[in-house]
Amino acid sequence: MEQKNVWTLVLEKTDIVSVISEFVQMQKRGKNYLGLCPFHGEKTPSFTVSPEKNIFSCFGCKKSGSVIKFIELYKKITPIEALKYLAEKVGVDASNYLQRYDKGSKLTEDQLQIIDIENDAHTFFQYHMISAKINNDELKKFLEKRKLTHELIKEFELGFAPKDESIYNFLKQKSYTDLDILKSSLTSSKDITGNFFVDRLMFPIKDKDGHVVAFSGRDISGKSTSKYLNSSETSVFKKGSVLFNYFKAKPFINDSKEVYLVEGQFDCIALHKVGIKNVVAIMGTAFTEEHLELFKNCQINLFFDSDEAGKIATKKNLKMILFFAGKFNLKVNLIVNNLTKDADEIFNIDEGKTLTKILGAKIDASEYLFKEYIIGSENLLAKQRTKNYQEMFEYLYYLTNQERALFKDRVLKQNYLSEETYRSFESEFLVPNFPSDPSFKQIINRFNKKEGADFPKTPSFMNNFDFDDSIFSPPPIEKGFTGFVSIEDLDFKKKDSKFSNKNIRQFGRNKIISQLILTFLREPLLAEKYKDMLSQVKLRDFEERRRELLMFVIDNNFKLNNKDELKHKIEEAKITKATKENYLKALEEISFNIETINEAKIQDHLRSLNAENEVVENQKEHLTAEKILGTKK
Repeated sequence: MEQKNVWTLVLEKTDIVSVISEFVQMQKRGKNYLGLCPFHGEKTPSFTVSPEKNIFSCFGCKKSGSVIKFIELYKKITPIEALKYLAEKVGVDASNYLQRYDKGSKLTEDQLQIIDIENDAHTFFQYHMISAKINNDELKKFLEKRKLTHELIKEFELGFAPKDESIYNFLKQKSYTDLDILKSSLTSSKDITGNFFVDRLMFPIKDKDGHVVAFSGRDISGKSTSKYLNSSETSVFKKGSVLFNYFKAKPFINDSKEVYLVEGQFDCIALHKVGIKNVVAIMGTAFTEEHLELFKNCQINLFFDSDEAGKIATKKNLKMILFFAGKFNLKVNLIVNNLTKDADEIFNIDEGKTLTKILGAKIDASEYLFKEYIIGSENLLAKQRTKNYQEMFEYLYYLTNQERALFKDRVLKQNYLSEETYRSFESEFLVPNFPSDPSFKQIINRFNKKEGADFPKTPSFMNNFDFDDSIFSPPPIEKGFTGFVSIEDLDFKKKDSKFSNKNIRQFGRNKIISQLILTFLREPLLAEKYKDMLSQVKLRDFEERRRELLMFVIDNNFKLNNKDELKHKIEEAKITKATKENYLKALEEISFNIETINEAKIQDHLRSLNAENEVVENQKEHLTAEKILGTKK
């Protein structure tokens, strides 16, 4: 366990001056050597090599590093290839080490060093598991209680972090520097010689290529305030892109096109015990787009605990899956756990019989929403029921048209809601992006910042476009000359052509937005003047595409007179297809048969958009429960 790491061996055996002198003409200046930098054009030497520090540095282009880094940069090869080149040159046998990495690996030298440290730490923890299983009574009891057999310990490569053995000393014996050890998140942040993990069962966390990049430690004493302790993020460990057991599960996921997603490591092991190998654990972190990309073209089976935290996690992750379902061709089922136990505890009831039965009773998203929000809201007060229905329709937005139609038919036939009430909620809340969840805006923002990103198309939007978008998100209807009606005032029993996308009535907010667009089209200087003010106006979700169109007009400084000219500009623009469709859709909602407005009116309009938004929000708070919810017959 005291062997030096291969990077250190190669560096110790390499004469940095001799190697670099093969490519750069060097002259001795005091303790160092000086030459013209090979990485940028220069006439005055600024490239220095220090044999004492075993590094090179250029004051001109700021490139610096070890002799391995020099070879990487000079020959334009990967760090692994540079290591191999020098190892062969100085006679170090690195063959076993090099087998662990693809020669085309894009990992940097720094990242490779951290992975090496994590791998050596993994050996350290596994070594101490062997002795602790025999000598540590606390660990023996824990393993017995959790039914972790020798085979399971070996299968999941579990280790043990002792309190009386220093991992710092172990890593120093392998010639790692203090800086490298600090980067690995294995020692105490207060004292580098102290262990970060103490008296814990250790789970190695591997990346998609099978490299150990982090650890999760489970307290075995029951005394720690933190049941689980996870490595901090490093340059090789990002919680948003790594899942426990993914590397082992990958071939089974690829073969079955199905994956079980559970909360923790022991849940993962429990499913493995009953023969399910295509299972991964999220380890309490937030599900991300990077995670979902790993499951392209797969069915995801969500199986979380039945406690409140588990229910919240189920809803949160279901949002992510539905939002990205179109982009990654995902399907989702849910496994409802009505027992107040996690998967590991359920397995221990009867050696997995009950767990197998539960896992076999998968339901689709539609059935889950019916049970969770329709049946689950029966005994709630009006305000909470309203909130629940709002959430439900935000999920329903991402189902196919057929699934939504069947869901509606079921709700109406069983008299949970009247048709008028159902359509009221549908028109108000069947909208994208889960607006009732403020935290989801961050996910949308990250998604939209990606180059060429557009709103992800769910299966319903990819397969058919036969719905009337204005029914889902109609503009508010002016009531007389002042004020705006709330959903209680709408009669949804009759088909009203005024809600057609092709013939939206020009009044209220819709007229205001149309007048602004038309005015700014004809007066580009006014558009530029009010650009910042416009960007801060509070718009409702279904109005955003009109703002986006308006900003497109302003950014391009268009001066146009009619709709056809603007349509032509949109079609010619170098933007993504989906963005064009969005702009053209917004254009259809705008009438050019209205008057333009003066500058004073522009200011009034921008202020009124904000003010009316507050009025509508206040109306929602005071809707009558009977009119909104109806009663079950």
